[in-house]
Amino acid sequence: MGKTVLGTLLDNLGRRTTRVTNYENAAIRESSSAIAIDGHAVRSCSDENDLDEAGYKFSLLKEDQVNLLMGYDINTGIPLFARMFRGSCNDKSTIEDIVDLLRFSGILFVVDRGFYSSKNLQIFSANDNTYIIPIPSNTDIFRNAMDNVKYTNSFYYRAGKKHARIEYTSKRVSDTEYVYVFRDIDENEKCRFNYQHSIELGRSGYTKEKFEQNKELFGVYVLQSNAAMSAEAVFSGYKRRWGIETFYQYLKNKGDFNDNTLSVHDILLMARCMKMERRGNNWNLKNAKKRDLQILKKLGFEPKLIVSDSQ
Repeated sequence: MGKTVLGTLLDNLGRRTTRVTNYENAAIRESSSAIAIDGHAVRSCSDENDLDEAGYKFSLLKEDQVNLLMGYDINTGIPLFARMFRGSCNDKSTIEDIVDLLRFSGILFVVDRGFYSSKNLQIFSANDNTYIIPIPSNTDIFRNAMDNVKYTNSFYYRAGKKHARIEYTSKRVSDTEYVYVFRDIDENEKCRFNYQHSIELGRSGYTKEKFEQNKELFGVYVLQSNAAMSAEAVFSGYKRRWGIETFYQYLKNKGDFNDNTLSVHDILLMARCMKMERRGNNWNLKNAKKRDLQILKKLGFEPKLIVSDSQ
């Protein structure tokens, strides 16, 4: 490839990325400034995708994966930006790349514990940004927060027609940061009942000893935040993060998102092993494997009559 051709190619790729980035930055500026960020593992069946690798969900997906990172406005429900990362890349290592590409100022980041690191907390605090994040249970700050915890305040959390009584306590850990320990009383009681019922049914892994060890942790949320908000607002903000999980479920179950990471080359290689005959309005398939038929169905091609061999 000559110098001019290569230069033109790179220039076109750069211009395309710039247009996408400008669009996403505009969406961020017009948002409510409360953004949930979360990652989602997507199974990849492509032989040509350089991003697909064995990831943390390999045992579940039975294939390599790519990781989709998405930003979502928790107040309007509008997706704001998205990026694909390598399958072996964990959530916390993606934030630095995102802030290098996009501009965030005055944003409240609401993220899950997979993004927790001292470096990311600094990023979430820069440029007048703030954050709400759960603290991983294997950290000293979590253990200190739960040591002889005493809930000193309470409020009622309402979501739609449902409401719950939340008791909580808080502790200042720096000039700008607080740790909150919330306990949903109804959720705690429900989890206790379900756990004891599992013991009665003899389910594996459920014991009285483990119940005594964990019963006080049921329905507990240990959150860290530097936002100048009330405890009730911090809890409510974190609960609204669930909207991004609902969005992922839509992509997975209704939007036919998973398993569509096949290239044209992959599909042609798959199709060359099939014998297809058309008779009237019906297609007859031979040498078709069940998994290939499922992929074709997701791509919008479903034969009326299928003849499968023993493969």
